[in-house]
Amino acid sequence: MDDTSSQSSATIDSEEERRSALEKSMYVLNELIETEKLYVDDLALIVEGYLATMNAKGVPEDMKGKDKIVFGNIHQIYDWHKE
Repeated sequence: MDDTSSQSSATIDSEEERRSALEKSMYVLNELIETEKLYVDDLALIVEGYLATMNAKGVPEDMKGKDKIVFGNIHQIYDWHKE
């Protein structure tokens, strides 16, 4: 193998390594995006479903005001993540 073939082979290997690294990075990035979407969907179920039902139907007297202890600032968390 001469120097030109060796350099060409090294370039191909380097390109394959870059392509492989890019594919791995894209996989990780897509996984993060999908996980975030699922997290936002779950937050939506709580905020738009459960909490809305609690507000509409009310809660027992001994539980009033305790929703802040359990759910804290979930509305703000949901609003921030859905953007």
